[in-house]
Formats: sequence, structure tokens, C-alpha cells
Amino acid sequence: MIQRQPARQSVTRLLLLLVLLQCQLGIAASGEHEPLIEAARKEGRLMLYAGMDIDEARLLTSEFAKKYPYIQAEIFRASGETIQQRFLVEQRAGVHSADVFQASIVQVYQLKNLQLLEHYVASQAAAFRDGYKDLQGRWTARYQIPYVIGVKTLQIK
Repeated sequence: MIQRQPARQSVTRLLLLLVLLQCQLGIAASGEHEPLIEAARKEGRLMLYAGMDIDEARLLTSEFAKKYPYIQAEIFRASGETIQQRFLVEQRAGVHSADVFQASIVQVYQLKNLQLLEHYVASQAAAFRDGYKDLQGRWTARYQIPYVIGVKTLQIK
């Protein structure tokens, strides 16, 4: 495992968030992001911790690679709980491997409450409806998955 400096970790995390938002909204990069892009070019690596389907994660990283071929994107695929545990263990050990992670809102809120999520509000965040972004700028959602409770009323007495 590679130990990385938090500032360098932030660079790639912000860059991937920017690219994900650009892909989602079809927005081209502006000149204001050039210093961020240059710093990411020097680092040359991005680690995505993903709870999503592996094919979806590969699609994201392949689209990222098309736009930024000088950054090697890697994927760690696991459940949200496993991602959260790995993130916490690495944080306690002073190791910062994950640049971006995707997990359920449960894990995101727990990490936010522990003050382990960095503040970053993308310029495109205004295009996202409330409920798809954190008001304090700690996360932006790509999608929401509703949890529904079904009840078989015929068996309730």
C-alpha cells in the first residue's frame, strides 16, 4: 500500500469529482481548473473505492482515462461497509490510499460525522437538486436508491 500525503490525495479526489460532474452534465473544463489538473498529472494515480457494480466502476475509470490518460485509475470494489472499514483503518494508520469513494449514504454520513470528508463544492453543484448534495459541501450524489419497506397486511393481526 502506498502512503500518500493528504494534499496530494485531495488533488486527485477533486479532479475525479470534477470529471464525474462534467461527464454527468456535459460541461467542459474551464481554465480555472488548470492548477488542479497539473497537480493531478504530477501524482499520476487515482484510487476509486467503489460499492457500485464493477462494470459501472470500470466505465467511470475508463471515461476518466480517456480525458486524463496520464493518470492511472485503480478500483477497489467492495460493499459500502467494507469500504468504510478500510477507509477508517487507513485513516488511523495515517495511510491515505482512497482518492474517491462511492458508498451508500449511511457510510457517507458516518464518515462526515467523524469529520473525515473534505470540503469541496464543484462549480456544477448548483445544477444538482437538494437531496443530491450536502449543504456543507462534503458530498454530491450521482444517484439515489430508495429503501422501501413492504408489509403483507393480510398476515398482520
